[in-house]
Amino acid sequence: MKRVCIVPVKSLEKAKGRLAAVLNELQRRALQLAMLKDVLHAVRQSRLFAETYLVTANASALDSMQKWPGLYLLREPSPEWGLNGAVRWSLSYAQYKGAQAALVIHADLPLVTSATLSEFVGEASGEPEVLLAASHDGGTNAMYLCPPDAVTPQFGVGSLGLHLKEAMLREVRARVVESPELAQDIDVWIDVLRVQGLLREGHTFQWLQEHLSAEGTTPGATIGAHTRRQR
Repeated sequence: MKRVCIVPVKSLEKAKGRLAAVLNELQRRALQLAMLKDVLHAVRQSRLFAETYLVTANASALDSMQKWPGLYLLREPSPEWGLNGAVRWSLSYAQYKGAQAALVIHADLPLVTSATLSEFVGEASGEPEVLLAASHDGGTNAMYLCPPDAVTPQFGVGSLGLHLKEAMLREVRARVVESPELAQDIDVWIDVLRVQGLLREGHTFQWLQEHLSAEGTTPGATIGAHTRRQR
């Protein structure tokens, strides 16, 4: 079975906007790139995927990654499509290129390893189905589709329930696979502090070591933690 991996990446200029009270634009951009590299490293080390597609409206900012074996940059035809439109388009492209299954995974999951992906994809039966990894807020951080058009991507708040509902309507088997590594994304400062205590290696670990003080905070850390409580 030909599997592919699709990693959508938002414009780096707008990366991690909810951290703006704590990190400046260059810091947020660097953090997003560090997490992306960790996700791509896990994908490559897993050896599960024939091809990996990096889907972005800002391909020029990611040109250096074209050197990664098996990685292809796909420029979104229109920024107005948004995340779901870009993912739908890339899934259609992958299916046209012969993919029989696809993993869609977000680029801000620094705890993900090759073992994480092997365990997640290993839950697949080879029959038509959808595997979902939930985020802490009821969204979807990763989705394995067999075939790639098994359901329509509806990422965003409450997307886990939407994906399960559509799978039921289409009579496609769907399951939520528990994975702490896939559940832990970074959106606000409390996420950064949580991840800092768990990572021991990787690009995100290095970024945290360079940018956080020995106490694990920056001057804006309390602002970021407060922001999380208010959401």
